[in-house]
Amino acid sequence: MLRRLSNIALKVPSLRKAEEHYVRLFDLTVAYREISTNDGWYTLPDGSGWDAEGAWHLRIGRSVLFREGFVLSLEARDRVVPGDRLDRIGLEGDEGEIRRLERLVWGLGGQVLSKGGDSLFFEDAYAVRWEVSAGRFADPWEMSLGVRAGRWFRDPNRA
Repeated sequence: MLRRLSNIALKVPSLRKAEEHYVRLFDLTVAYREISTNDGWYTLPDGSGWDAEGAWHLRIGRSVLFREGFVLSLEARDRVVPGDRLDRIGLEGDEGEIRRLERLVWGLGGQVLSKGGDSLFFEDAYAVRWEVSAGRFADPWEMSLGVRAGRWFRDPNRA
């Protein structure tokens, strides 16, 4: 069973400007920011602002914004083609629904992009990407890939 829409993820060419725009437009709050590495996403410490980029010589790649159950994930892309800004739609479902979707995706012209213990990431026949997770995310921090994998960015300047 699908329970609810959990998040919408957009690709943006300027993450900082997009974050400022959507915070103002929808009165959202920054839940967390992440950086992408070869090992996956790492979540920056709570309260890390844009000054972290210069101080730690890194590039923030994802900003997750929220308000009252609405979560908007913004992901930096060097190039974004007009009409191709939607990265994925996140849904909350149960494990039975995830198994059902996994069986159906291929037969309906889609492809499974990745699957984990409690989630399925796939692209449908219309090139729309969906992420279905069995987790119930009461707090946006629980959606963080870095947090879920136990990968926190550590300030290299501190011992």
